[in-house]
Amino acid sequence: MKVSTTLAALLLTFSVGSAYAATEVNSQQAASLQSMGTISGSVRVADMDQAVSAIAKKAESQHASYYRVIAANSNDDSNNWRVAAEIYR
Repeated sequence: MKVSTTLAALLLTFSVGSAYAATEVNSQQAASLQSMGTISGSVRVADMDQAVSAIAKKAESQHASYYRVIAANSNDDSNNWRVAAEIYR
């Protein structure tokens, strides 16, 4: 009985955690959403896709439902990226 209760609790935890995943939107889609402000971060990753993924996780940690990347750049050939996004409810 304890095993099935523990398993059910784990499944519920994973399903609730994925319910808070932020979704990327474009500027047209964002026009109808309520802004929560902006977030930014510096990450050391191989490419822009990974940098955007990092800012998506930060949006999720702020309990945003949506985010729109407003800046992403790497100043040189290194793997240092600076990413900013507006987050929405």
